[in-house]
Amino acid sequence: MRSSEWERMREILLGGPNPKTWDGPTAVEAWTGGRYRVSPTVYSTVFHVAVPEGAVPAWGDYLSSYGISLNARKRIGARVELREVPRVHAVVLNGEPVPPRADVVSLIRAHPGIYADAEALLID
Repeated sequence: MRSSEWERMREILLGGPNPKTWDGPTAVEAWTGGRYRVSPTVYSTVFHVAVPEGAVPAWGDYLSSYGISLNARKRIGARVELREVPRVHAVVLNGEPVPPRADVVSLIRAHPGIYADAEALLID
């Protein structure tokens, strides 16, 4: 039931201000073709997005124009976590901006308790 809401949120985020890239668990999900997902519950998902330093106000305005709040801590549905980075490093995978594969491999190896065997599922 939530998949249509999550797909809508994904499309809104992909249409947001550039540059940007999926971050953290959302990047791992993209690099595994959706085969590895980290969510707080089966009823919710969190979209992690890395944006340049100083871009959060523009993102806040953009998201609020779609009725999405950065302050919401919903237990059901979808929410957005923005992380400011000095520089956005992104490649395109299946039409979506993602961090380079090596960065995702480093993330997976640095957090084996979260990502377990996700490295084996990465798209080449």
